[in-house]
Amino acid sequence: MDIKQARELAGLSRADLTRILGIPSTTIDGWDYYHRLPPVWCERLLIKEFLEIAKEKEKGTFNPVARSIDIKKAQIERDLLKLKQASEKKDE
Repeated sequence: MDIKQARELAGLSRADLTRILGIPSTTIDGWDYYHRLPPVWCERLLIKEFLEIAKEKEKGTFNPVARSIDIKKAQIERDLLKLKQASEKKDE
């Protein structure tokens, strides 16, 4: 199974991936048309995530808003950590 097949199995459009997971649409297009593929480890993580979403949809527990918020929180936390590290490096 490839990324596109897993995405389609989960009933996710390319726009859904951009909105929910924050993946740029140009990146998704590259994967769908095999112009550019992610490393295998990344592909496996994405497929696992899409299959989890498919299961949540079957159970009726999928919440795209909550998942999107979780992703945004993780991005903010990462950015804050980078800023803190840069600040500490300046102070040395």
